[in-house]
Amino acid sequence: MPLRPALLLIALFITADASANLRAPRVVPALPSTAPRTESTALEVQHESLMFHCGPDECAVRAVYAVRASAAERVELRFVVPVPAQVTARFGNAAGTLTLVEKQALVTELSGNVQLDFFGKPAPPVYEATVVGDVAVGFNELSFEYQQPLGAKETNYGYFRGEGDMVQSFEYGLWPLREWKRAQNFALDFTATLTRPAPSLWQRWFGSVREMACGFDDGAQLPPPLPVRRTQRADELWLQATVLLPTIPATVRCRIGDDLDD
Repeated sequence: MPLRPALLLIALFITADASANLRAPRVVPALPSTAPRTESTALEVQHESLMFHCGPDECAVRAVYAVRASAAERVELRFVVPVPAQVTARFGNAAGTLTLVEKQALVTELSGNVQLDFFGKPAPPVYEATVVGDVAVGFNELSFEYQQPLGAKETNYGYFRGEGDMVQSFEYGLWPLREWKRAQNFALDFTATLTRPAPSLWQRWFGSVREMACGFDDGAQLPPPLPVRRTQRADELWLQATVLLPTIPATVRCRIGDDLDD
């Protein structure tokens, strides 16, 4: 009986000491990029192919739009990029004229569609890419390519666990497509690839496996989970989904880390 107060005091001391030494998670803040928006009334988007090819620290983004124009015109497309990246824009076989400017006011629009958390730090710079090019009457293909850095946040860390796992992520805003005139059979083909060798059976049982998980989000209105096809091709993991969209979700987000839960 006399030992119980002492044991309780020791337990309280350990708990207080652990709480005092619990640090904040390590983070790498990152902003999303977005689909383009346009004020043209002559364009109807029929299909989009959205592709992310991810390496250790960034993803190569390629977005290809099949559009039909009711009139020949010079169009202007604007979209968000998270860093002053080199953007390659093409209107058919011709290069578009690109302007890239920092536009911090875009953070307000982003935060209305994406859950942003800079962990007490100032919002990182955000950039708007403006691309101008010519479209002909009828079918046109527009494409945009650039590099997008991966964000990251530490998980599974603590006083007794030491350093945790860094789970990387990237996000792409789809909501600007809501402003486009869309064909009735509009579809989006999504592909994300991750460079990683095929894990061995030993690695799956006794080690850790680097994985990628992706999902579409619409804020409070979560759409039904999409069937995602997972295949290993040589040294790459492929995730693919065909999205038939009666409405456009706000974002698509992918996480990359060891032994992820879907």
